[in-house]
Amino acid sequence: MRGKGRLDVEIETPSALQKVEDNDLARRAAEGDRRAFDRLVHRWRDRLWSVASRMCRDYDDAQDVLVGAFSRAYSRIHQFRGDASFGTWLFRIAANECMGLRRSELRKAERLERETDRGLETRELPDLSLLPEEAALSSDLMDAINRAAGSLSEPLRIVFLLRDVEGFSNEEVAEILGISVPAVKSRLHRARAAVRTELEHYLAS
Repeated sequence: MRGKGRLDVEIETPSALQKVEDNDLARRAAEGDRRAFDRLVHRWRDRLWSVASRMCRDYDDAQDVLVGAFSRAYSRIHQFRGDASFGTWLFRIAANECMGLRRSELRKAERLERETDRGLETRELPDLSLLPEEAALSSDLMDAINRAAGSLSEPLRIVFLLRDVEGFSNEEVAEILGISVPAVKSRLHRARAAVRTELEHYLAS
């Protein structure tokens, strides 16, 4: 739906039943049931890829985050207690993977800058503008949203994606990122303001 100064996106969030089923699958996986974990991967891979591709903004990095997150989740499944939803727990692992990758890339970039006799490799970013779960939205709107989100700083972009695209609550986003709820609200406010500014022309049309 279009409206000036307002962005309405239909968000599909996990149902209470799915959360119960996820917890049961996680318990069974912790007991050694590999098929139970495979079902969790099937349930969450698309949503995790959606966020990873936007957080990383690079196809290969997003693949690394996706594989790394599920690998760590599998190795740590016995640590999942069910206090938070499985999705919250999984997305926190993914967020840590992404931030760890970013720190590693920054260190590599610093080393490359010191190697004056070598040029930096440039890589073309893939077009990740549309994914299957977004088919209900206008392609123009989704392109505009992705461009606007891509212009945000990483801390603001991650909060915006988790809260407004994936539909996690403020409390869940705080749990995923390991920050306070007020910090989530502050970043979300700034992110939404920046996105609205970027989308002003589209929303007014």
